[in-house]
Amino acid sequence: MPMRTLSVIYVENDPALRGLFSSILRSKPAIADLYDFPTGEEAIAFGKNFLANVALLDVSLGNHAIDGVAVGTQLRLTNPNIGIVLFTQHSPESLSALLDLEKREGWSFIQKRADSNIDQIVEVLQLSAQGKRVLVSNNDSKASASSMPVTLTSRQHLVLSMLATGIEPKIIAENLNISFDSVRKDLSNAYSILVPHPEPGTDLRVTSILRYQQLTNSPLNHA
Repeated sequence: MPMRTLSVIYVENDPALRGLFSSILRSKPAIADLYDFPTGEEAIAFGKNFLANVALLDVSLGNHAIDGVAVGTQLRLTNPNIGIVLFTQHSPESLSALLDLEKREGWSFIQKRADSNIDQIVEVLQLSAQGKRVLVSNNDSKASASSMPVTLTSRQHLVLSMLATGIEPKIIAENLNISFDSVRKDLSNAYSILVPHPEPGTDLRVTSILRYQQLTNSPLNHA
């Protein structure tokens, strides 16, 4: 089993995504500590007193808020050896005006998408902590989520929308006055529709929520 060697600062302003990814990343054997923050300002203040070895940063952190690129730059001023991983839906080309990743050691890029592989994210975090640069885009991905047909039932839509806001299945069942098994069945069927061919390492809950939000044009993903 890999040793827990990574101390991670994670910044994501969306509470549902932050909760999902934080929970899953903390379960990975390589991650010793993960500190998650909704704002870049909080992460920068924390980084002044705690020297993490890598940061996973959403790029767009809300209107009038410091962005992930600026957060990474500030973290590097305090800790020159910290690896920076930008996690965003933007393409590498669209970020070129903000940051020349080709010339920055330890600055990596992961394109956020519906089929984001958690194990791949952990691998990029490990490499970035070692001072290496990794670029992961979706240029080689299969059909985009936006082109997929939506065949969910009305209740599957409702259950997924509630799950995406951070409500746990047992609470969903109570709120909808249906059984917990019914909610589990709805979620299982929705997962199979939204992620029909999951690759090894895919987290169905996270992947389905991301894909659902993309299909319904929800503002869940800002970057």
